[in-house]
Amino acid sequence: TFGSDRRKELLAAMDLVFQGVEHVFCINHLDANLKKKCSDGEFIRFFWKAASVKSMEAFNEAIECMRAIDADFSVGNY
Repeated sequence: TFGSDRRKELLAAMDLVFQGVEHVFCINHLDANLKKKCSDGEFIRFFWKAASVKSMEAFNEAIECMRAIDADFSVGNY
């Protein structure tokens, strides 16, 4: 598993050199990017809830709460 801050050139290189290897994103970088695009404290609170829950059901509930605040929400947008 490799982690990064979502740099497009790094993602492309990882796919080329390490085909099929799992890639994850740094939660702190995601949080920083989110705060640049969104000032809604409740939305950010649900982001952290989604990041820390222990079940898929709780994760999906947090994501749905985020979508209730921002109907266009998708992980790729942030």
